[in-house]
Amino acid sequence: MDFKQILLTKETSSIQVLIDLINSVRPGRLESTSFAMKRLQVLHDLLRSDQVVRNALKQHVLAVFHQTSATNLYTQSGIYSSSGFFSDLFQKFRHILLPPLKDPEQLQVAIQLIFHKPWDFKWVDAIPDNFWLTLLKETDISLQLRPTSEELEEFLNSILILSHRISVMGLEPVLTSRIPGIDSLESPFFQLNIEVSKYIELLKNQILEPVAEQNEYRALNSILDQCEEKLLYVKQHKDKIGASMSLTYLSGRLQQHMKRMRILLYILHDTKGVTAGPVVGLFKEFVYHENTSHNLFRHVSANIGLLAYQVTEHAARTGEHYISTNRKEYWDFFKRSLGGGALVGVLVLFKIVISKMHLAAFNETLLNSLNYGIGFIIIHLAGFTLATKQPAMTASKLAEALEGHTNDSIGVTNLAQLIVRISRTQFISFAGNLLMAFPVAWLLSFGYTQLYGHHPADPAKAANLLNQIHPWYSLSVWYACVAGVLLFSSGLISGYFDNKTVYNNIPERLFNHPLLKVLNPVKRRKFTNYIGHNLGGLAGNFILGFFLASMAFIGFIMGLPLDVRHVTFVTGSFGLATESLDNFLTAETILTVLAGIFLIGLFNFLVSFGLAIFTAIRARQVKFSETRKLLHLLAAYLFTYPFDFVFPPSKERKIELVESDKTLS
Repeated sequence: MDFKQILLTKETSSIQVLIDLINSVRPGRLESTSFAMKRLQVLHDLLRSDQVVRNALKQHVLAVFHQTSATNLYTQSGIYSSSGFFSDLFQKFRHILLPPLKDPEQLQVAIQLIFHKPWDFKWVDAIPDNFWLTLLKETDISLQLRPTSEELEEFLNSILILSHRISVMGLEPVLTSRIPGIDSLESPFFQLNIEVSKYIELLKNQILEPVAEQNEYRALNSILDQCEEKLLYVKQHKDKIGASMSLTYLSGRLQQHMKRMRILLYILHDTKGVTAGPVVGLFKEFVYHENTSHNLFRHVSANIGLLAYQVTEHAARTGEHYISTNRKEYWDFFKRSLGGGALVGVLVLFKIVISKMHLAAFNETLLNSLNYGIGFIIIHLAGFTLATKQPAMTASKLAEALEGHTNDSIGVTNLAQLIVRISRTQFISFAGNLLMAFPVAWLLSFGYTQLYGHHPADPAKAANLLNQIHPWYSLSVWYACVAGVLLFSSGLISGYFDNKTVYNNIPERLFNHPLLKVLNPVKRRKFTNYIGHNLGGLAGNFILGFFLASMAFIGFIMGLPLDVRHVTFVTGSFGLATESLDNFLTAETILTVLAGIFLIGLFNFLVSFGLAIFTAIRARQVKFSETRKLLHLLAAYLFTYPFDFVFPPSKERKIELVESDKTLS
């Protein structure tokens, strides 16, 4: 059926005509956007040459507008739900199982019916704005914003609803308790609702004409600016007030409401005929959100930046201790990693001793978890370092490198420099851990043998330890990836607890705790300050121990291939197994084990570091173009100064991101 036949039919409703029209334009899954562009061009040529068809399209579109209400579309589509991220996620899941009833009197439902294919938003967005503008002008469809029109009534209702919501959200306790003066009568959130109510009343009574030059319009935008300045206070003082999921989510909702209100006010007050641009932008935005309203993946993807921002909003102080900036710090990391490797050797022996107790699976897992958790806390308290934990602990610092720059290139350059520093710090930590873990585990095994007259691991157990490291006859690489995810998670947990320490004012609350008042104020303050600076590191290390020790048990009870391989622990296991086998290892066995250790360390690092970078990028909403610039810059740096990735230069290199993305100086 051609466009003319579709538009001139008198046997179907206007909504069905538009559905058939889009069906004729829509490209298939295997067809490119050019198909839709060609079809729209045919429609455009037909509209230009046939006045009857042009009028028919205009009448059908206006009929849909007049028969539906757009208020919910203007005030809800593309805006975070008041129920919260997780509640909204569960609701979408329920709607997949049992779709909600659609109200045919809502414009957003009409959009869902017209653009009902899951890929519609892609080709709609790919069509240039100018072409949509051309179609809009060709049909002479415009919003009739006059005091007597329905469109004005819905616009004013929508603006008033947005204003009420902004005022209510701006006075939530989570904000008023952290932003000074926000709950006073002079608060812009109070003033906004008062001024909008007055202004809308004047417009409805036709006392004012909605023109852009009016002082009232400029005053409303000024109040919105003041509201945004109040929200900016939260971001600028995050190191003092911290962040929470509710605070971050609420700030995001407020920003969305204010942005939507600005767009509606702009369209309402345009007197120069340039509203078509914002109208097309809103059209694409509405199609996207209504087209994907029940898509779980899209919901998570759209909000992952919000979640990432929440966990990295407060720069974890522990992250700073995992990055070396000069040669002195570089060699200091080597010394600290030697201590970490030595303690891991002790933990490996304890794990073997626990396995010889032949406890129930749960009890053995619990003891191993305490072994790892307490061991990691001792490593932290002693100031030692564990390889592969560093990149996971630096997610907040990676995110911080992208923050506070109007020029995206500066943020990308800072991130590239930080990645190079983390890479060489990680290299020297690997070296220190592995150089100490093997001999310490071997010596402890030797001492155990001399003390008890038998090896800590029998030949079968020792052979199994080596088989678990084998690079291709075992799942060691996959288990190394699992360990990388857990290492990354521990970094987020550390950042989370560091943030909660500030957000909930834990040091001061501990200082005033009745049970601690038995200590003198000086010792009490020293203790609470230590907790304030180290709670994130202590919690992250302890929980990481439980993660690593319990994953095999979880895989066992669920019947899934879940376990972990950490490069320092497998190196210690290699040393213990070697001594338990009386040092009788073939050259082939040694080479395959060394290859397994290398791959385990590589994937521990790549997964944990990759997830940390991904979190930083999503937290600061860096676009793909900037991500590509980052990769180009790192590749150019690696090609020019490869040794800098493993050893610090005498003088810090100056990295410059130029147009080609390949120049360093």
